[in-house]
Amino acid sequence: MNLNEVKGYDKLSESAKKLFGEVYKRHNTWHELACREDWVPVQVQECKHHLKVIFKNGEWLHYLPNGTWF
Repeated sequence: MNLNEVKGYDKLSESAKKLFGEVYKRHNTWHELACREDWVPVQVQECKHHLKVIFKNGEWLHYLPNGTWF
């Protein structure tokens, strides 16, 4: 997955880009291979204390600086 293609990626700060890549990699390993296609990020937004990531399946998560998500 090329994260550069995610809408909003180009507007992220360098630290947010690093966070997005690291947390997405960890988050992606939690899903079975068959489910991963639904959890492809389509949009990312940098907020004050987290990243909001919207996925292909319409779900969204917050990625936090400590490497967790909810």
